[in-house]
Amino acid sequence: IIKTEEMKKILFLLAFLFAFTAINAQNYGIITGWGTAADTLVANATKSYEFTYVGSVASLAEIAIFTDSISGAPAYTAVLYKKMGTFNYVTTGDTITYAGGADNVAHFTPFRLSANKYKVTITADATTQKSRLYLKGTYRQ
Repeated sequence: IIKTEEMKKILFLLAFLFAFTAINAQNYGIITGWGTAADTLVANATKSYEFTYVGSVASLAEIAIFTDSISGAPAYTAVLYKKMGTFNYVTTGDTITYAGGADNVAHFTPFRLSANKYKVTITADATTQKSRLYLKGTYRQ
């Protein structure tokens, strides 16, 4: 038989456990753009990918660009933009410049999703090149 005092302790511990679990619960999301045969970067080409964030909390996001060299020497500049409502896109100040000429993975600096729309543009330089692009990312609340 459990005494009333012991039952109170058990209920308190269970309540504490549930509260702790709720505090640590996080929601995750995936950002996926590019990644098909049509998403091939050639000399002087520009590709853009836009995504919308509808969360209520400024989540931490991480985005990476994977470049799979097909021919030539891949070289590009990628820029991350954000947009609030109907305003124009403005740069976040984070830019990736790559001129290594081979397969590559480049990461934007992790950032808080503080706007409702984002865009990544990648522009190839004039070097003769052909490479497949993959854009992958995650965010968590």
